[in-house]
Amino acid sequence: MQSEFFQTTTGNIIIQAIGIAAMSLTILCYQLKKRNHILMMQYSGNALWCVHYFLLGTYTALALNFIAVFRGIVYSIDKKWARSNIWVVVFCSFTIAFGIITYENWYSLLPTLGTTIATVALRFKNENNLRKGYLAAQPPWLAYNILVGSIPGALTTSFTIVSVFVSLIRYKGFSRRPSTALSEEKESPANDTDIIPDSNDDTDGQAQSFSPDKAEKPQDRL
Repeated sequence: MQSEFFQTTTGNIIIQAIGIAAMSLTILCYQLKKRNHILMMQYSGNALWCVHYFLLGTYTALALNFIAVFRGIVYSIDKKWARSNIWVVVFCSFTIAFGIITYENWYSLLPTLGTTIATVALRFKNENNLRKGYLAAQPPWLAYNILVGSIPGALTTSFTIVSVFVSLIRYKGFSRRPSTALSEEKESPANDTDIIPDSNDDTDGQAQSFSPDKAEKPQDRL
């Protein structure tokens, strides 16, 4: 339950200020280049969200953000044990368990739903599938933040929805055809018929297209 002080105007300003700080870290972390720096800022943002929701007296969101801190730590470790998909089951189980334990009303289940979806989405290898997973995780959080009066939380979620939509349009995430935007740099500039001539060949440096039927057999070199 929220204390009397934080029900006052001054107390509410403090709560929203902490939420704005958490929102800033959540947004700015995407602008960093190094992965470790991004994760550190995310951890800091999640910690501030914990304080924000604690002062609001919404313990379901507090518990889920607390889980998100440890989930991010485990997912960021490049070790065999940390890459195991068993962690998806573990964190989803904890998320659902905390959602049940901290149940207050019907809309207190919305963060549980959103966090469960996000936990699964973090394991997607395809970037556009990951974006769609995050997109699906945002509406429950948006509704919850509006219902509990978290202005920074609602703004952050709204920004995330817009950002994900833009990235999906940019990388053709809504197209049935696989996106080629991320793979253009991986494609070789040479086509299938461009063969570099062998300087030791008897063809005077003229390129010939490769044919399996004309391929030199190992015994021909003997």
